Amino acid sequence: YEAPYYYTSKETIKSVRQLQKQITSSKDKKMDPEKQGEIEGRNGKMAVFAYKLKNGKKIVREYFIPFSDYKAFYKEIAETKEYKENFHPLLRTKNTDKIKSVSFSVFGKSSALNITNPEKVQELIHVVKQSMMNETFDEMYSTKESWASIDFMDGKGQYVQEASWEKSYSEVEAWLKKEHLYERARLMPKDVVKTEVFKNSSHLKNDYRLQEDFTSLTKDEKSIKVKNNQQVEILLQRANLRDTGDYLVAFYYKDQVDTPQVYMLNENELPNELKEKLK
Repeated sequence: YEAPYYYTSKETIKSVRQLQKQITSSKDKKMDPEKQGEIEGRNGKMAVFAYKLKNGKKIVREYFIPFSDYKAFYKEIAETKEYKENFHPLLRTKNTDKIKSVSFSVFGKSSALNITNPEKVQELIHVVKQSMMNETFDEMYSTKESWASIDFMDGKGQYVQEASWEKSYSEVEAWLKKEHLYERARLMPKDVVKTEVFKNSSHLKNDYRLQEDFTSLTKDEKSIKVKNNQQVEILLQRANLRDTGDYLVAFYYKDQVDTPQVYMLNENELPNELKEKLK
């Protein structure tokens, strides 16, 4: 159990209060059912504020807001050390000596990379923390699929912390390459049996129906098979979990040939040579 995390620095508190003031002074402050659909279309999210007062009481307020309209205010808060420690529990883990192994698990790859060398484990923890602290606001809220999940475990194989290896974590990438572990820690083009790209003419959404809708789309929609490893690598780098996109890319993995993983790509993310083939 971890106690709720409060912000205590005057600078961060000031930024949090500025955000709430901006919300309460706008038309979005009320959760009006008639407006909800419109706000959801603008990336609607809940914003919850909890204040612990000097007299021991708490005040909690919540609002349903279009997240994109308040990005500048969130950015100011999100790039502070306090916020990053809240966002990433690993940054709050002071005693890392109890972590004895680190495991990289990748969907589509049957064997996980497991690191047990005590010196390398501590090096990697430092590098992951470094990447987390260097994240920009846009990277923290990116909808790109992460490369892998990272599990930090004690000597008994119990979880101490977990994290994701995000594609923006250049320090983690550099460390893995230095240790000759990079290709074992993430999905590579050689792990993909087949890659297909479709134009998302039906405007499919990335929700629980996507797999079913995608199956019917494959019967009618024109597609291209991508066999060039360089192009597959670009698509893996750009694979996105956003709600919708101009194109769909489907990866068929060796261990899951019948059911592909489907991602969204926007117009500017698909290489031009592939776009031309889909015209």
